[in-house]
Amino acid sequence: MLQVLTHRQMKDVDAATVERCGITSFQLMENAAQSVVELTSDYFSGVLSGINGLVFCGPGNNGGDGAAVARMLVERGMSVTVIAIDWHKAQEGDAKTNFDSVRTLASGGRLRLVEFGEVADLEKVRDSIREADILIDGIFGTGLSRPVSDSIAKIFSSINDRDRLAGRSIPCIAIDVPSGLFADSAEISQPHVEADFTVTFTAPKLANVMAPAKRANGNLLVADIGTTKALIDDHESSLFVSDSEDARRWMSRTAFSADSYKKKRGHVLCVVGASGYEGAAVLSANSAMMSGAGIVTLLTHESARIPIASR
Repeated sequence: MLQVLTHRQMKDVDAATVERCGITSFQLMENAAQSVVELTSDYFSGVLSGINGLVFCGPGNNGGDGAAVARMLVERGMSVTVIAIDWHKAQEGDAKTNFDSVRTLASGGRLRLVEFGEVADLEKVRDSIREADILIDGIFGTGLSRPVSDSIAKIFSSINDRDRLAGRSIPCIAIDVPSGLFADSAEISQPHVEADFTVTFTAPKLANVMAPAKRANGNLLVADIGTTKALIDDHESSLFVSDSEDARRWMSRTAFSADSYKKKRGHVLCVVGASGYEGAAVLSANSAMMSGAGIVTLLTHESARIPIASR
């Protein structure tokens, strides 16, 4: 099962990874970007030549991830437009290193850079969306803790309106969490990006897995970027997410065998039903049977017994 970590815990895990695993913070950013690139490549069946990508990058580390994604996609043959928001705020660090690389690449070739300050030219944004085959959201990451500006909210709205603007289906991949969500909250309190896919790193965050915020994530991928499981396990969590490995293990443990019979397949007790609520009892009992339970017993009120039994 996967632990769900808070933004603060995730920062501590990244710091411990750098300290104990011999991985630089820049390499962690590169690994994160690589996982987004691999998903993008898989979406287009490995053929990126002739594909137009549009990457939105904010001024922080999430934007740094996005800039690295843009660079790697260009290296794989994709034509990429980067919409950079408030990059002047990045004075140092790994994000700025990637921003500078994108600026260098934008001097020619398949990468185009469009930079905005606090207020974006919305028509340029919409024109870029119309030309794109895929969008990458790297505007804000897990550290967002304040309301977004009206200008940013309008960019979110344009991203979410992508299919109508382009007249065709355009997928959107969010980096870590869809921009506008608060990583440590399941609530949606402001405008945000509605993604088709979200690639989060090392461990899921609350906004990735709990409704209603989880609906903005689309399909969630939790990418390993170099942190050991022991470092994750060092942090206590009260929330866990089942993954495919859990399902495989449970199916193996509960597989039918030649000597299987009802008392070896589990006994489910359903305490259900009252007069007027027989439907829920029927659904519960039938579902328990379909799950493979050996015996299902219903405990119900006398007034509901016959309507339930008849169904």
